[in-house]
Amino acid sequence: MPMRWWWWVSDKPVCRSCLLAALLLGLLCLCVAEARADNLRLRTQWEATNTESEITNKLNGNRIDTESTRLFQQYNLDFSKTLYPHLNVLGGVLYQLTDVESVANDLQSESDETILRPFVRIDLNNPVYRAGAEFRRTEIETDVTGGIGTQDVRDEFDVFLGWLPAGLPNFTVRYNQVQTADEFNTRDTLEKTYTLESVYNPGDNWRFYYYFQRDEDEDSIRNTLVLTDRHTGRINYGRRFLENRLALNTGYQIDYTRLELPARGEVDTVITPTQGLSSIDDTPQDGPTLSNNPALIDGNVTISAGLDIGLGGDETTLTNIGLDLGLPTDINKIRVWVDRRLTAAVADSFSWVVYTSPDNLDTSIWTQVATVFPAPFDTFENRFDITFPTEMTRFIKVVVRPLSPLVPGAAGFPNIFITEMEPFLTLLGLPFTAEQETVDHNFNLALTGRISSRTTAGYDLNWRTRKQDFAFLPITDERSELSNGLFLRHIFSRVFSTNARLLRTDTTVNDDTVVDYTYGLSLRADYLKTFSQTLNFSGTRTELDGGTGATDSVFLRSNAILYRDWSAFLDLGYSREDLLDIGRQNTTTVRLGTNLVPHRTLTLNLDATLRSVENVVGQAEDFTDIDYNFQVFFTPYPAVSLFGKVTLRDRDDETTTVQNYSVNWSPFPDGAIQFSLTYAEILRPEEDRRDRNYGPFLAWTISRHLQLETLYTLTEAEDPLQKIDSRTFRSELIFTW
Repeated sequence: MPMRWWWWVSDKPVCRSCLLAALLLGLLCLCVAEARADNLRLRTQWEATNTESEITNKLNGNRIDTESTRLFQQYNLDFSKTLYPHLNVLGGVLYQLTDVESVANDLQSESDETILRPFVRIDLNNPVYRAGAEFRRTEIETDVTGGIGTQDVRDEFDVFLGWLPAGLPNFTVRYNQVQTADEFNTRDTLEKTYTLESVYNPGDNWRFYYYFQRDEDEDSIRNTLVLTDRHTGRINYGRRFLENRLALNTGYQIDYTRLELPARGEVDTVITPTQGLSSIDDTPQDGPTLSNNPALIDGNVTISAGLDIGLGGDETTLTNIGLDLGLPTDINKIRVWVDRRLTAAVADSFSWVVYTSPDNLDTSIWTQVATVFPAPFDTFENRFDITFPTEMTRFIKVVVRPLSPLVPGAAGFPNIFITEMEPFLTLLGLPFTAEQETVDHNFNLALTGRISSRTTAGYDLNWRTRKQDFAFLPITDERSELSNGLFLRHIFSRVFSTNARLLRTDTTVNDDTVVDYTYGLSLRADYLKTFSQTLNFSGTRTELDGGTGATDSVFLRSNAILYRDWSAFLDLGYSREDLLDIGRQNTTTVRLGTNLVPHRTLTLNLDATLRSVENVVGQAEDFTDIDYNFQVFFTPYPAVSLFGKVTLRDRDDETTTVQNYSVNWSPFPDGAIQFSLTYAEILRPEEDRRDRNYGPFLAWTISRHLQLETLYTLTEAEDPLQKIDSRTFRSELIFTW
């Protein structure tokens, strides 16, 4: 059993940690009150979760009974004080205690985790000058039954100075230092970062940007030092001509990076992506196109990118998180950041599947290259490190299913938002100290012309080249991509309009060149206010030394308003793929659906999709998928709403049904009390398992300072080997002042 300290107060044992937290908060309140802080904020959170499960082996009938209890408490105090009109002082402390007890067939285990995080910050902010300094310390102490307790410490210091003169270039210089260590001397690192950033806008048309960063990463355990220098310069120009009939936007950027790599060390070399991508889709092997998600690569690891892999995520489908690397690039590591610290059980429950593709289109084929389970989760930084064998690709993504309610402690994580995604190439065991230099040029040009009131045409050019020199290898790696595109938009009449696009891309990797042609044509017809159609034709051609690959598809969508509050659509699609080394494949798709509002309180949605795949040449077999979805929204009273969804899937001569229902009730007009009852089924085909979750949920805003949330969930999960019955009760109380 872990060591414990108990004090006796009024003949009752009180945990030392609770008394320590109360004492610490009391002292801070006294200090802040003495300083007469302008703003004082106290937030406390208490949470208790209990889960009981029975796991039955379907082969021999053996049963394992488990029970886990998680007690969580957090105290967060922040204050701010304005010393002068532009000088502010901020400070605070966070204290967090997590206690987990587990019992499995009378075998008991217990773990404790304590986090203490004080900080102080001073800011000077006026129209011309900006300056600031911050110190933050994080102590994480863990204690596990039968194991060795750990204590990790992280000290962060940050200072910056900025100058913002009107009409002149502005400058910001920053120094950041992070030192991390543990008591067993298995980790002792010192990271120093120096940056200089300057922006100059001499007029409405021009913008100049320069950025310099130097990193000094020292590892005392491995006795290594990695030095990185990076220079980035960018020029942008935009202007309109001929009475706004012609628009020009162009820009040029150069990046120069130099690394000094230690001998026999492990070094993560950063890859700069050009685009973040994401989608919620249950067929990761093919399209549709992943959507642009700039928040995944904006450098901010605390703000959500809109992807939730917690219990509140879309558990019925997979989360696809991807990157466009700009050029075919060697990569073997991806870092995925989330917005909160996870327990070991929750972090280790995620399975990350890595896919690559040469493009990102509706007709793309994504190739699975690795499955990482589990991925290491960092002690101080809320991130997963997903490593896999080196791949050369332009587009890459990791696919993960949101958190399962069967994971111990999952009830404490209703939301886990992904905030950032970073790609790396890890180099191992260099024979001697060496340097690596990378020069990256990027030029873009876009011309858009309004030929008439009905016709708009344009041309865009993108050129990117990257050259890498390795002192430890007798080669120079050179890669480039040149794309030229034309587009046309024209309105024929009140009924008909069209869009056309043609793009040629030449990609060169050392001595190998690939030429891609991408084309598309769409025709829209608005026959009536109640009826319209869109016909799309698109395709790609890929030319390389080994032959030519091609993909063509045609898609017709019809939308109709049949009656007031009654609409319907019909989609007809056909695609033909002739892929190198894979074969020829024809796909036919039919999708129809309707939306009906027979009464203002009732909404009905119905859709069905048929997908038939014929493999003309190749070893794969033909197959047909049919999906049906039926949804009902019913609000008989303003305070009561009901929802139901039934999904029927017929795949490979196997029919499955998934049902989801919920009832929501808010008895008071101000919504202070929210009550819901849910039933949800989740298919997990990768585990050949079906989960059923049902139970009530209560949210009560007792006052503007106090909130209470309580839920009780019953979970049934079954696969060919075992059956799991689980009951979870969770209650959370939040006080804010």
